[in-house]
Amino acid sequence: MLLQLNNLLRKRLEARMLEGTLRSLKYTSGLVDFTSNDYLGLALDTDGRSPEKLSRGSTGSRLLTGHSEPIESLENKIAKYHHAEAALIFNTGYAANQGLMDSLLKEDVSVIYDLHCHASVQDGLRFTKGKSYPFFHNDTKHLKKRLEDVRKKRHPIFVVVESVYSMDGSLAPLKEMSALCDEYGAGLIVDEAHAIGVYGKKGEGRVVAEGIEDKVFARVLAYGKAFGVFGGAVLGSQLLKQYLINFARPFCYSTALPPYAIKAIDISYSKIHEADTQRNKLFALISYFESLSRQYSLVKDFHFSPIQSMVIPGNSRVKAAAMALATEGYDVRPILSPTVKKGQEILRLILHSFNTPSQVESLLHLLKGHL
Repeated sequence: MLLQLNNLLRKRLEARMLEGTLRSLKYTSGLVDFTSNDYLGLALDTDGRSPEKLSRGSTGSRLLTGHSEPIESLENKIAKYHHAEAALIFNTGYAANQGLMDSLLKEDVSVIYDLHCHASVQDGLRFTKGKSYPFFHNDTKHLKKRLEDVRKKRHPIFVVVESVYSMDGSLAPLKEMSALCDEYGAGLIVDEAHAIGVYGKKGEGRVVAEGIEDKVFARVLAYGKAFGVFGGAVLGSQLLKQYLINFARPFCYSTALPPYAIKAIDISYSKIHEADTQRNKLFALISYFESLSRQYSLVKDFHFSPIQSMVIPGNSRVKAAAMALATEGYDVRPILSPTVKKGQEILRLILHSFNTPSQVESLLHLLKGHL
């Protein structure tokens, strides 16, 4: 499987090399600046209160003046932490998904994706020239049927899923899916935005927790969830990293994250590594929520994740339920159509390690009167 897909990337990179347009990352120091976008010198105006005196801005894209040794060092740390060969930082998880989809899915490629994949995946697919085929949410039988049909086209195939789905907290059957991808010669891409920090012995994500990191073509990370900061990354092979540096437009044409954002991600990795107490509290609270919600007959489809959803059909009804909870001091947001299918509007509950069992009990008691 990987041989065919890697050959595809090499072929496209070799074409760039023959054209003399192959891109690479480099950083320089000690030169008089006539190339950055820091027109007024404000990016280099460091905050004197910081002991490290970090610059305010990166001054340009990674391909111009925005690359640096701290970014390169952090990417090596990210790759090692998540048991990957290489990592490439993007400005957001959204940009990482879009860049990955847009760069890989050309005319000679097919992609099969879960219908519940995040908007960033679907937006990325919308602007690609490749053929895309949805499959029913977490339905491995339908995925197998799609793989059988698409394989007949003799195109390289990618399968895109989320390890934890952002709307309802459902968990993808990753082992079954990776086995199917092996069988049909497809590359599995897993969005781990809502899994990193939470799953795995040290928050490495569900791919590592399931022990299938060597069977996944690419993973997408987002640092605005459990990591509590900002930014995103793609994990994969060194070949994939080189490929994205050359072909992922959101990477090539965006100003790089500023030094303080890179430092914040770095610090969060240290905190995530030491967050066993918080993870244990969170999973205990999820178990308590499951027990109590079943007792109250509130959740039809429970998933062992921090994200829980309760269907309240109709935008007006679900908004009214959220407002009623807010008046009692609980911040629970409604997810309205067309973000979700009409008639499937939900209250989306997010559990945290800092929530208490008594808060969960009070919340569910209040909800019982609205469902």
